[in-house]
Amino acid sequence: MISWGTAAAFSALAFVVIVIPGPSVLFIVGRALQHDRRDALMSVVGNTGGELVHAALVAADAGVAPARRPARRVLAESFTVGVTNPKTLVFVAAVLPQFVVPAAGGVMIGSLGVVLMASRRAA
Repeated sequence: MISWGTAAAFSALAFVVIVIPGPSVLFIVGRALQHDRRDALMSVVGNTGGELVHAALVAADAGVAPARRPARRVLAESFTVGVTNPKTLVFVAAVLPQFVVPAAGGVMIGSLGVVLMASRRAA
């Protein structure tokens, strides 16, 4: 049985993750705008089914201790996730340039990028 404290902590964290729009939200909103309510609702149902698959796969693997993988593979996988993260891409491409003084150019973009990465790691 899950304790109330664990359930509350998980719910709070899930709420934070849910309110930050990601690819699923963009997909569903796009369907609603491009098609109709039925397609948007069906997209919600389909997306939820995909999330249930994730949960089932994690639940099926919960009792198995993961094998230690080479550091090079862990680094490569982590790099791939970082470089393909759509939220970071949109932020860096659309938001970060708004804070750049044109004369400073690439140096300022690099500096703000370092600040962004450091603040994400500190959080």
